[in-house]
Amino acid sequence: MTFHDYLSKNLSNTVMITVAFDDKEPVQYNHWNWFHQIGQLHLLNDDYTLGHVLHSGSITENSDGSITYTSNHVPKKCVMNFYFGGVTK
Repeated sequence: MTFHDYLSKNLSNTVMITVAFDDKEPVQYNHWNWFHQIGQLHLLNDDYTLGHVLHSGSITENSDGSITYTSNHVPKKCVMNFYFGGVTK
């Protein structure tokens, strides 16, 4: 599956994303901008500054629910968890 397809399907229900680069501790992101026209996911820090840019790439879904993202751009590989939620009443 492509990263673009996965984001188009799941991002609207996502409340938090964690990203682990190079087997380091995961970094949590609560804010992002998805620019589908250019295939870039901008992960924003809590002060809305740019933390990371993930470009179009491919993913494989892991048995624990995470995805492994691979791209030709830096970062070239990372493991992401998408946490889903919705509006509560």
